Amino acid sequence: MHNAKHRLLLENGIDFASLARQGINLMVSKIEIEIEYLHSIKAHDRFYITVEVSALSKLRYQFLQHIFKAGSDTLLATAKTTVVTVDAMQKPLRHSPLAKLIA
Repeated sequence: MHNAKHRLLLENGIDFASLARQGINLMVSKIEIEIEYLHSIKAHDRFYITVEVSALSKLRYQFLQHIFKAGSDTLLATAKTTVVTVDAMQKPLRHSPLAKLIA
């Protein structure tokens, strides 16, 4: 799930590792995972993950992720991760690089 989130950031010109080197961190403040198994998952089954980002406030952003079984598009899991962008002193940044992900 974190890999999908980081890939979304990279695809939109936001390098998570580069931000960390600059002292800008995406601090996770909350993770919610809901799993509903509709079918058995077998080794080598293929899956895909969708990621949506929304602004909850000027400081908090939420990543909503869905895991689907490839081929049947069966929803397997949903996760919500809330992050706050902070500086090297752990103080929230009012101008988060995540703002550019919001249309």
